[in-house]
Amino acid sequence: MTKVLVVDDEKLVRWFVERALKKAGFEVITASSAKEAIKVLQENTIDILLTDIRMPEENGTYLIDKLVDFAQSPRTIVFSAFITPEMSDTLKDRGIETIRKPFKIDELLHAVKKCVNF
Repeated sequence: MTKVLVVDDEKLVRWFVERALKKAGFEVITASSAKEAIKVLQENTIDILLTDIRMPEENGTYLIDKLVDFAQSPRTIVFSAFITPEMSDTLKDRGIETIRKPFKIDELLHAVKKCVNF
């Protein structure tokens, strides 16, 4: 089963995304911060990382940069209301998908399934 780590500081967003992904058949772990996500990555094999960019303390960009410290390299999707076209292009050059908040659940599922089939 594909394991997805959802990282967002907003509890309602984590709950909504977790529920949608579980309903679609994914195993889901959530984290409320980049620091918490790093612990999850240290203790679990994660297939897909779905992270917000703007979070208190360390942000999603910090988390993405920290991925090089792990043997695993999960496919990554950034979802944020603050994605600029330039940021989207830069992330895509790194092989990272982007979704702009607010998003429709179909958009999210499409991006996650695209990562699974990569």
